[in-house]
Amino acid sequence: MLLKVKAYSGYKANETVKSQKLPYVLESGLNDNVYLFIVGHGGTSGVYLDTKDSKNESDVRLTPSLLAKTIDEMYQGKKYRRLLMVVEACHAGTLGKDLKSPGMLLITGA
Repeated sequence: MLLKVKAYSGYKANETVKSQKLPYVLESGLNDNVYLFIVGHGGTSGVYLDTKDSKNESDVRLTPSLLAKTIDEMYQGKKYRRLLMVVEACHAGTLGKDLKSPGMLLITGA
């Protein structure tokens, strides 16, 4: 399976981010159960996704509103049956504040 990663910031809309760290695209559908596990650094504004070679403020960040929008797009596009997302990062719980899509569960810890 491949994981299609949409660019979150610092890239053009709908540009696919590919690197040695994120090389895959997930082609899921209505009957698929999706599990996503993220480990990293977080803050009150979201979780940093280390898609660049450096760890600084310009790195790509997954924000609560961006996560909610992405999950909603997946739900509307019938891209999962059930989706489980586990995030291990400081302040990871902040990612759940805007989530409203059915069939999705977020588990966080730090």
